[in-house]
Amino acid sequence: MTAGRAFPRAKGRIISAPTLGLAAMVALGLAAAPPALAETLVVSGVPLELSAPSGYCRLSPDVPTEAAVARQLAQAEKDTLRPALAFADCLELEDWRAGRRRDLTTLGQIGGQVVGGEVQRADSIPVFFRDLRGRLPRLSAAEAVALPGQDGLLVEGAGFAVHGGLVERGRAAELHLGATTVIGGAIVEISIYMPASPTGADNAARLAEGAGSLAQGTGEMLAMNDVFDEAEKPSNYNQAGSLNQLTAIVAGLSLISLLGIRSLWLLLRAPRRRQV
Repeated sequence: MTAGRAFPRAKGRIISAPTLGLAAMVALGLAAAPPALAETLVVSGVPLELSAPSGYCRLSPDVPTEAAVARQLAQAEKDTLRPALAFADCLELEDWRAGRRRDLTTLGQIGGQVVGGEVQRADSIPVFFRDLRGRLPRLSAAEAVALPGQDGLLVEGAGFAVHGGLVERGRAAELHLGATTVIGGAIVEISIYMPASPTGADNAARLAEGAGSLAQGTGEMLAMNDVFDEAEKPSNYNQAGSLNQLTAIVAGLSLISLLGIRSLWLLLRAPRRRQV
């Protein structure tokens, strides 16, 4: 997406689009905002529980002006990301919908990583992350913002990697953060772009804070999908699980009953205090 392109705005006005980078990266959250609700979306034929990162709200596909923004976001990253949902900073979106601001400066999307027009899958998760580490230099937030155009690995967790840096386009500069993970075999990306500050130290602090928030959010999304996957297992697995749970409950009740009988027996055996 290029600077100066305009979207139809809520209430018939116009907003100017921010400049977006070309790589698919992942989101910066605002801890003060309410958590986003997850919804089941299909990525590469796989149903996944996805949601906008904390502090971001989904652009509604049922509202024409918001759907137009989402389409332009998708077009900007069409070679790297097939989006499942698009989002904006919640506070900005609230003001934009109410007509209190002219533009949305912080936008992102989440979806499947695309190579050659196809959403990619990871046959081996350890091998995938080993290769990813080989492509991304490990950088601190300060190092990343000091090297415009260099995407650096900022945080690595169990099953995800958070990366980001500074993108310069003419006079404009943007911060981007990304998280790459694998859910249901599909390689999932969440991306966000926001205007950079004129101060390098401020950009480094925002990048570091955002990377930590994003790492937490990505871990929560992975846990959510683990629970979702358990709930979707075949019925014979569920039946076996139910039988195991029933066995555990019966065993527990039996133990409680035995303890109760034992306590009653001891009570009856206890010598009674003589009345004086």
